[in-house]
Amino acid sequence: MRKVGIIGFGRFGEVLADILSVDYEVVISEPRDVRSKYQNISFSEVVRCEIIFVAVPIREFELVVKSLSKYNLENITIIDV
Repeated sequence: MRKVGIIGFGRFGEVLADILSVDYEVVISEPRDVRSKYQNISFSEVVRCEIIFVAVPIREFELVVKSLSKYNLENITIIDV
């Protein structure tokens, strides 16, 4: 099963994870301590997923994208929600 990562696990990130979990293994990267049925992994681990959804508030978006740019993201699809 393909692995999908979600950066940010607010209300939308949680709904997105539930939808995607039907067809994908879903992991999340959320700095807050959250209860979830999904594994919460570090930012440096989530960039190993084939597909990454960025589900953060707009005020945090630029910081997340700059942080992502530090990694080799060849052949990885990044989707802004």
